[in-house]
Amino acid sequence: MSKRILVILSLLAILNTSCEKRLFKFVLDLNEMKTFSIDHTGPFEIGRVVSREDVLAAADISKEANITDVRIQTIAISVTMREGNQADYLKLTAAVNDLGSGKEQIFKDYSVQLTGKLGIQNPFSPVSFLLDRGINKIKSKISGYLERDDPFDYELILSGDSDPAGERIAADVRLKIVAVVEYEECIDVLAVTAGGEECPDSNNAVGP
Repeated sequence: MSKRILVILSLLAILNTSCEKRLFKFVLDLNEMKTFSIDHTGPFEIGRVVSREDVLAAADISKEANITDVRIQTIAISVTMREGNQADYLKLTAAVNDLGSGKEQIFKDYSVQLTGKLGIQNPFSPVSFLLDRGINKIKSKISGYLERDDPFDYELILSGDSDPAGERIAADVRLKIVAVVEYEECIDVLAVTAGGEECPDSNNAVGP
């Protein structure tokens, strides 16, 4: 028997094998970044909207998936100096503002040194001393979007001043949120290659 016939018979056997639903668990890193362009002397405050649609597009998780956990892994900042900058340091405060539940700070009075060449983006640096209430609010928003029960966008607000005060700030500040999403989903797989676990309320075999 030729190799071609053996391959065809093998393929036919696979195609005739029944499928079944199996429960698989997944872990996803979800990144959200907003840029705040600052050209100001004195205190400033800038808001950027994080939309429900943007988060869902970045996650690309099925509506049928069951979200089991959301954790905020990192809040990080990267600064790019622009022409005209006079400040050596920024003192930054970040907050999350939700239409339904109000405003909470993520971090407060965090000192960032302005270094590097003009127009060159510095690497992201994690922010220490994060505030639980703000972190929990971001987690709640992400969970609500992924579970399709929160229709409202939220706003990231960055405020601060030069340190010492009174110096011109000309810089782009990038604020990045890295979340870890754990979820599980029942997926149709070939019975001969089935892994995962049995789906709740599953009839298993669903036909060829």
